[in-house]
Amino acid sequence: MLSVGTVEFDIVVTEAGEGTLILQPVDNSGAPQLDKLEITPKNVAVESYDITATAGEGGTITAEGLADGKVSVTEGESATFTIAANDGYEVSDVKVDGTSVGKRTSYTFENVDAAHTIEATFAFTNYTAANPFEFPTTKGTTKTLEAEYATTITEACGATEWRCEVNSEAWASNGKYINSLNKTSTGADSVAYAYNAPVAGTYKVTVTYRSGSDTNKLAWSEQDGKITAGQVATPNSKVNNALQAKTVEFNMVVRTAGAGTLVFTAPDGDSPQTDKFDIELVKTGRRS
Repeated sequence: MLSVGTVEFDIVVTEAGEGTLILQPVDNSGAPQLDKLEITPKNVAVESYDITATAGEGGTITAEGLADGKVSVTEGESATFTIAANDGYEVSDVKVDGTSVGKRTSYTFENVDAAHTIEATFAFTNYTAANPFEFPTTKGTTKTLEAEYATTITEACGATEWRCEVNSEAWASNGKYINSLNKTSTGADSVAYAYNAPVAGTYKVTVTYRSGSDTNKLAWSEQDGKITAGQVATPNSKVNNALQAKTVEFNMVVRTAGAGTLVFTAPDGDSPQTDKFDIELVKTGRRS
């Protein structure tokens, strides 16, 4: 009965590149049955290649051995990169050698035989406790809170149209806005924004909105009373029966400096479509 055996020998490749390996009997003595050849490098000069990794603002790209933005990979081996968005961001796109491979959280270069690049970009999605909206700290300076970047959106009224959600249209500054806040017997919609206000004081707020009602208002508060609660009317902005963007100004008083959560809740009369809040520090004042 035939048994399986193995034998080792060296093959010397004298010239790199493609070719044809020929196995044949010697001196007409015949050759055995062959199953497989396991070929491993021996005294072979193997190249290494750099993979350059770049992460945009809002996230990271990591890999084993990554240093100074590069990983050195031995020819024929693989390298896996992990793409992670920071709090309040999402992966926008990943490009490999300049070509998009979509929104990926990992990518593996297999059997590396050349240098490569990998680039990850990220998009801001919402304010969070770790990455809050920052109030301005110098009088006369303005910062913009984009309404669609709400930390939380709570749809409580049960509306089937004019829902409390993020919608997209060209009139809004980033092309997105909060559609509306409604109040019914079922409940009141609300949107909340994590913020940090290093300076207590009075801030002038200019809100950009669209309204088709004479009763719409905005009502705000802070969940722990750090901002004085208030309301402001947002008059009907229709022109020739078409909604137009309009602004209205009001003062917001931050009573206690530091982190907090600004909440807009649907009042009686509901709230309009809201694009953004331009917030300017006009008067400082601390509360012990």
